[in-house]
Amino acid sequence: MLLGLALVFGSAFFLVKLALGSYGPLTVALTRVALGCLILGTVAVWRGGALPRGPRIWLALLVMGALNNAIPFALISWGQTHIESGLAAILNAMTPIFTVLAAHAAGQERLSLRRLAGVALGFLGVAVLIGPASLRQAMNNLAEPVIRNFTENLMSYALGRRIEYYDGPTVRAIVRKAAQNDYRFSSFVVGIVNSAAFQMSKADPVVTTAEAEKDK
Repeated sequence: MLLGLALVFGSAFFLVKLALGSYGPLTVALTRVALGCLILGTVAVWRGGALPRGPRIWLALLVMGALNNAIPFALISWGQTHIESGLAAILNAMTPIFTVLAAHAAGQERLSLRRLAGVALGFLGVAVLIGPASLRQAMNNLAEPVIRNFTENLMSYALGRRIEYYDGPTVRAIVRKAAQNDYRFSSFVVGIVNSAAFQMSKADPVVTTAEAEKDK
C-alpha cells in the first residue's frame, strides 16, 4: 500500500507538467481536486458514510480544503510553469523538514535526533528516485536566483541605491561573466566596478554656471 501511495504521489508532478502543456494552472488544480472529491465521495457512499450537517462543519471543511488542497495545488501548478517537475518534487519533499523545524521553533514538538534523521532519509530517498541528472538540474535552477540576488545586493551596496528594473541587463551580464570564472568573488567585484552604472555614480558632478558664480 505504501509503495502504491509513493508511486501515485511521486508521479503527480510529472503528470501535472504534462497537463500544463495543454491546460492552465487553475484548470489542472481544479481537475486534481475534483478527481479526489469524486473518488473519496464514491468510497464514502460505498462504505455507508453520511454527509456532515450544520453550517459550522461545512465552513471548517471549506477553510481546510482551501488551505490544504485548492490553494497549494494551484500554486504548485503555477510554479511548475516556471520550473521542472524534478525541482518541484524536491521542493515539495522539503515540506516535512520545514514542518519539523517550525514545530520545534514554536515549541510544539521537540526536534529529536531520531526524528531529524528520519526526515533527512526521506528527503534523500526522494533525491535518489528523481535521479542524479534531474537533481543536478534542480540544484542549478536553485543556484541561479541565489547568485542573481547576491549580485543585486552587492551592486546595490556599491551604487548606494536600490537596484531598478533597468539594471537587469547589467546584473545578468555580471552573472554570466562570473560563471565563466567559476563564480569567483573577484569576478563580481570587477564586473560591478566596470559597469556603466558604477562608473556614472562615481563620475564628477557637473557644476553649472550659476553654482560656480555662487561659490565665488
